[in-house]
Amino acid sequence: MGQRANYIIRQDGQEIVRYHHWRANRIAGDLYLGETVFLNFVRSCPIKEYILDHVWMEGCVCIDMDKKQLFFWSGEFAYDTSDIEYYLSQLPQKWPGWEVVMLRNRMYDAERAFGLDYLSWQEAPEDLDPVSEDYVINDITEEWSNTLVIVRNPDGLLITKSGNLSVDRILNYGVDIIPLFSHWPVAALPHEEKYDVLDTIFIDTITKEILINESTFGVWERSGHLWPGYNFTMGDYGYIGVLELAGIEAAHLRMSTEKVIENFNWLVKVDDGFDPNAFATAFLKENKDVEFNPDFFNNVKPQ
Repeated sequence: MGQRANYIIRQDGQEIVRYHHWRANRIAGDLYLGETVFLNFVRSCPIKEYILDHVWMEGCVCIDMDKKQLFFWSGEFAYDTSDIEYYLSQLPQKWPGWEVVMLRNRMYDAERAFGLDYLSWQEAPEDLDPVSEDYVINDITEEWSNTLVIVRNPDGLLITKSGNLSVDRILNYGVDIIPLFSHWPVAALPHEEKYDVLDTIFIDTITKEILINESTFGVWERSGHLWPGYNFTMGDYGYIGVLELAGIEAAHLRMSTEKVIENFNWLVKVDDGFDPNAFATAFLKENKDVEFNPDFFNNVKPQ
């Protein structure tokens, strides 16, 4: 339980890794408080010897004090391209003189941009249980849709949705899944404000390209061999971002400016009402045998 974030600070050739148990889902708002407030907050967080394993990490900020470079990612930014773009247009105003970069491919990008040794010591993702052809054919959307699937073939675009199959399970089936999509009902591209699935995958059978709208650690390492000849791109681009990368006209599907600004104000709003101590006290009344890691009570907040 938590929203685990690492903050990696480099200065004078030294790197310090700091940790917060509850602030990964507040990275956008915390960064928007500006350089001074954010850096003071980070320096008040406990120091850790290691960076979190990818299984536990839900956000990361890398700061090079000497070069004035700020790199970050957070699970807050996965779906709405318009929200991402507006936030990124506003954030540099709070960090004047800094290079501000969102790490769309999360720790893959962090390793390249910040020179970390991270990927080499991550455990390989576990294999997924295979699903049958019949399961795929009958995975039809009813009340719930998991993945928006867009396939470009010589006849045009096929647009459909899965019922329960996630992006990683679609990829884990392999290239033979493509003809099975024809068994699913045809769908329309949704407006960004009415995006009602978890993820988007675009498959181009002509150019052999695959795009997905969210960075997911290990998905291609596990399944890439099942897609011979295909190139793969993933990142926190959002649904509209995937359409644009695929060369699909999407301007008419974008969120209204009014809605973007509304979402932005919510994203950067200071909301520090959560108290882990009070939560633990209430939880222990019903679950007396539970023990909490000391990090659970980490309640440092930006001032």
